[in-house]
Amino acid sequence: LTTLMPGVREVLTHFHLSGIAMGVVTNKPQLAAREILLHFGLTEHLGAIVGGDAVTYLKPAPDALLLALDQLQVEPRDALMVGDSGADVAAARAAGMPVILLRGGYTQIPVEELGADLVCDNLFDLPSAMRRLQDAA
Repeated sequence: LTTLMPGVREVLTHFHLSGIAMGVVTNKPQLAAREILLHFGLTEHLGAIVGGDAVTYLKPAPDALLLALDQLQVEPRDALMVGDSGADVAAARAAGMPVILLRGGYTQIPVEELGADLVCDNLFDLPSAMRRLQDAA
């Protein structure tokens, strides 16, 4: 029943071609996450896929993010979490990473109230949001 958010394929391809290392961190079991990503043909863009069963503590703990960063060989200060929930914000903060949230995710609380650095209406807004974050740093 999983569907892709509009822009996933285009934005991942853009970042991949730009040389940006990317991974997926989810509380779903790792095998299920990998199968979903394979089904949609997205694994070629990803250097890390970390499911909830790969770590002891699920998001909002930072464990899965830190494991993905280790696999990508990226320091938290050089990374960005793109998520859609309060658990994503909490995990990113605990890992020492900035975070951008997308509207339409797993939250009943308005995304503006979750404490992200920026909020995007859709994935197509992500490249410009990343530039704004980088300019502000």
